[in-house]
Amino acid sequence: MTKEEKIQKIIKTARRYLNTPYKKAARFYEAPEVFNCSTFTKFIFEKVGKILPKKAISQATRGRKINPKNIKLGDLVFIRGRAGYYNSDFPDGVGHVAIFVGNNKVISAKGSFHRVVEENVKKYLDEDQLRTIRRVL
Repeated sequence: MTKEEKIQKIIKTARRYLNTPYKKAARFYEAPEVFNCSTFTKFIFEKVGKILPKKAISQATRGRKINPKNIKLGDLVFIRGRAGYYNSDFPDGVGHVAIFVGNNKVISAKGSFHRVVEENVKKYLDEDQLRTIRRVL
């Protein structure tokens, strides 16, 4: 499978799980019945053979850092979120991860919506929220 085919499969698979219930402490073995943001990205990327860590803050150290102006399909967008996790790489915290799917949209399992949603990427790219964008494929 080419990189482009993997990215298209990621987007198609992510959309298949729109409206799946959100669970704050979802475990990977509970997927695909429920997700939190990081179990969702882990589950989706494993469908193309890419293994990601289970926590968003750990996922945020993988791959290549991308400038927001260069965001592409399949990139992971990490923001502060409502409840951040902190380490020396991210002293301001990482609390949420989403998949960029094009047309200014991201897909993620979002607690405030209680489900997997597709929404505008604009607020994710706000400098007060954005922590990093990573290209893992």
